[in-house]
Amino acid sequence: MGYNKEILKKALNEVIKKGQDNRRAYEVEKAKCYDAEPRLRAIDAEFMRLGPLMGMVAISGDTDRLNAIKTKSDRLKNELEQLKTKVGLHEYVPCCPLCGDTGYLGTKLCGCVLTKAKQLSFEQLSVGMPINECTFENFSLDYYQNPADKAVMKKVFDFAKSYAEDLNPASQSVLFFGGTGLGKTHLSLAIAAAALGKGLGAIYSPAQNLLHKLEKEHFKGNGDGHFLEDVLECDLLIIDDLGTEFATSFTQASIYNIINTRLLSGKPTVISTNLNMEELADRYTPRVASRIIGSYALKQFSGNDVRQQKRLENL
Repeated sequence: MGYNKEILKKALNEVIKKGQDNRRAYEVEKAKCYDAEPRLRAIDAEFMRLGPLMGMVAISGDTDRLNAIKTKSDRLKNELEQLKTKVGLHEYVPCCPLCGDTGYLGTKLCGCVLTKAKQLSFEQLSVGMPINECTFENFSLDYYQNPADKAVMKKVFDFAKSYAEDLNPASQSVLFFGGTGLGKTHLSLAIAAAALGKGLGAIYSPAQNLLHKLEKEHFKGNGDGHFLEDVLECDLLIIDDLGTEFATSFTQASIYNIINTRLLSGKPTVISTNLNMEELADRYTPRVASRIIGSYALKQFSGNDVRQQKRLENL
């Protein structure tokens, strides 16, 4: 699976609408040119008459008359091109020359739809999230002043960057854990942006928002199950701040289902949490902790709260 169904549907609709708007704009411009040069309409009318006539003459076998019609047709084409050049009228060019703005190449979605889906996914991901500010380029190790912490975080950063570069739908799942304000969200968002840059379907969400939406879909019938399907099947799922959500039997079961299902299908998940392994086991049962410890790449963050340091700098 690539982008989720809602994103793909919206992207396809936007591609088609853009093509329709482009065609309407061309027809308006064409009408102005035809008004400025009435001979254009006369030539179009003559072509409409010659087309069927050429077919009938070809069937009759009258070669001389057929050649005469072809000669007249060629003469009209030359005159038409000259007049179009005179009034500045070009041939219609679709926004996407590959699919002609239909969104499809045969039975497959055109690349223009996937490009639009990437843009929409990035916009959706960016809502309320500083994704443009959270890149690998602006992740600074200078905030980890203790040499031991800096050494740990250098390895974590190098891992995250390499992980993003090699990211694919079969990559290993990852757990970022450690204290608050140490850069877990920053690196998670940088990985999410890298996934979108590769054309992978990525879902990024704080755990609280993710589980709230799943709960609404499950109990209140908001949606038709697509969100859960997208969460389970997307190329990359990133759950931020696991452990901050309100604990219920539903959230407990949902977390287990998400982790277990995605592991079984070989799809990568990146989770960040302030909880350690013992706290994970206490909160989500040992089954969840066992699957994470046994299958995820475990990366512990170390240092002092970077957010507090940045806030003090700004003050």
